Amino acid sequence: EEFTPEGRQVVCGENLNSVKFWGAEAVARFHVTEHWNLSVSFTYTCAEEKFRDDETASADRVTATNGGVGAFYQASGLGGSWWKGWAEGVLRFASDQDRLNEKDRHDARLNPYGTPSG
Repeated sequence: EEFTPEGRQVVCGENLNSVKFWGAEAVARFHVTEHWNLSVSFTYTCAEEKFRDDETASADRVTATNGGVGAFYQASGLGGSWWKGWAEGVLRFASDQDRLNEKDRHDARLNPYGTPSG
């Protein structure tokens, strides 16, 4: 093992195995009124790494299931007002990520137990 002068482990990766990714993503925007839009998004990703000895494991650094909901408001000179502009708010969420590869468990940048959603 190799370490930096600060004591951090040096990590070197090689692409020796095959990895298959699959997932789904959906995004929708709803025009509610002349000034209001609502949006929703959802992403699920999964991946499996296959080693040369035909063993399999979860691939490394796969994002947790996540998404968001949002509201968008656009003002267009309401009531003869000179002010025009917009505002948007988005609430993002993510699930726990506990499908970890062994490389994830030893990577100093990642929580070895996964990422909690709470």
